[in-house]
Parts: sequence; C-alpha cells; structure tokens
Amino acid sequence: GEKCNCEPYYFYNDYSYQKRNSQCGMYAIHFINSMGYVCEEIVITDAWLNIGAKGAVLPHHVHANSYISGTYYVNFDPKLHTNLSFCNDRLSIEGKTSPFFSLPNSKNQTDYNQRIFSVKCIESQVLFWRSNLLHGFQQPNIGDNRISLSFNIMPKVCSDGNIYSFTVSE
Repeated sequence: GEKCNCEPYYFYNDYSYQKRNSQCGMYAIHFINSMGYVCEEIVITDAWLNIGAKGAVLPHHVHANSYISGTYYVNFDPKLHTNLSFCNDRLSIEGKTSPFFSLPNSKNQTDYNQRIFSVKCIESQVLFWRSNLLHGFQQPNIGDNRISLSFNIMPKVCSDGNIYSFTVSE
C-alpha cells in the first residue's frame, strides 16, 4: 500500500487558528482531566492535514513530544475509508524495551483483550488519545479523499505536583 500522502499544511503558527479552536481546547482539557490529571490550559504544538488517497494506509506510529493527540475527521465515509486503529499497549510488544508479559485471552473477546482496537470514525467529530499509543490503519482505503486534521497537544504547565515543572510556550 501507499502511505497517507500527507501534504504538511501546518496551522499551529497561526494565532487565529488557536483562537477559533478554543472549543477543541476545552475538550482536550476535559479529556486530560477525565484521565485523572490536572490541566487548566493547553498548547496545540502542531497540526497538519492528512489527505488519504485510494489504496492509502497509515503504518502504526506514535507522536513524540506530545501528551495527547487528536484527529478531526473532515471527510470520512465508513464505506470508503478505513477506521483508525490502536495497538493495545498491554498486549503489544512493539516499541517495548523493558520486560514485557501478557496474560492469555479468555474465550470472551472484549475491546480490552484485543491486540488491535478499531475506532469507529465519524465525520465532523474529534477523537483524542494519549500520544504514546501506537495507532494507524493497515486496511487500504477503497475510496479517495479520506481527509482529517490531526494535531498534538501539551499541557501549558507540566509538573509532578511537587518540585519539578516546566512551561510549554506557544
């Protein structure tokens, strides 16, 4: 297959883009807080437009120097385009350097004991995830113009809650 032919349209340097997408920022803060972490303000560190052609695939990858990532689906037809999938970080040994173990799967298949979990992508919705999760899609698109806007986010203040902290600037 062919990699997603991503023309790098970068929006993150455009201050008006950040302001127009403050609702996205509110959802990102809510997502971080719902994971049990404290975050009051975020910085969108980069953003890019993905345009997937017919036959395009996106090899599994992670996003470095980012806390959470997200994708807004601009043009997505589930009959023509492939859903995003995530590798279960408790079952996948890809990218692991420390000792790794897994338990055998029960006969009851759930979302939690699958090696790869496919998310039902919906046009005009935003999907957030931890940036260190392996994600991509291996099934080639059968149609053209799978268009999405992806981005990386960092909390503006990163701290251990005690003595160590740093601030991410825009």
